[in-house]
Amino acid sequence: WLGKLIKEKYYQWCEGQTDVNKVISFLKHKYPNFQSKLNTLKNLILQDEFLINNVKQISSLDLGSNKNIILNIIQKRKYINDVLNRIIKPYISESKNNINKLKELLLNRLNQLQLSRNLSNYNWIERFKIYKFPSDEHILITLFFQYMDDGLCPAINFIDKHFIRIAKNNVSKLYKYYKKFNDVAIVKVVAEKNEKTDTGRWVTILLYRI
Repeated sequence: WLGKLIKEKYYQWCEGQTDVNKVISFLKHKYPNFQSKLNTLKNLILQDEFLINNVKQISSLDLGSNKNIILNIIQKRKYINDVLNRIIKPYISESKNNINKLKELLLNRLNQLQLSRNLSNYNWIERFKIYKFPSDEHILITLFFQYMDDGLCPAINFIDKHFIRIAKNNVSKLYKYYKKFNDVAIVKVVAEKNEKTDTGRWVTILLYRI
């Protein structure tokens, strides 16, 4: 199931290439003054970034009957980019790479993981730690959180209701957290209380309230 989820998100990213190319081509043809800027957008990451950051300006243009189609495409691209950004967010300040480079590395890793249904490429050893890059476990659990958020109503945030972060030296005090959730929580055990990234070994525990 998790392998299917990764494949779904990866192909959701890839399948937007054709639509984005159409939008970029349309803007070039409709507004020649944009060509010099649009020609510098050499890949899908940069094209998405431009369209998302300039959606208000684009919506004010005379796009004719294509307006709703174009804005819908940009909305879909914003969603999948938000998913990727959610995964890399804890690593942006830690990494020497820029956001787009991190996103490129993440997409490469998603591609490797989605190649098999049973996640046979899943890495149990955190070999990415030295690069300040998300471990496979962080990628999977974040996509799971996204899946749950997508399935719940917008007013409910899964992490707020069902996720606890705790330092490993406080694990014995987990029983004190039972009032913070209604039924079940996912617990992330980190080395230090204020640790933001998943450096060190993740330990994920399902904590049920009976």
